[in-house]
Amino acid sequence: MQHDQSDAARRPPSTLLAVAFAAILLLGGCNTFRGVGQDVEAGGRAIGDAADTTSEAIDEAVD
Repeated sequence: MQHDQSDAARRPPSTLLAVAFAAILLLGGCNTFRGVGQDVEAGGRAIGDAADTTSEAIDEAVD
């Protein structure tokens, strides 16, 4: 009995390529979300700093 290559062995590993492509997209997305999180955090700090500065200015004006 001669063993022929099956169709699955001859065609490109499309499943592997799809998984690799999805992994690349997901990893890129993680970096994007991390960057957005850092931007939001920096914005929150800036707002907090501005609120502190304004509060101090009001306290000085009232005294």
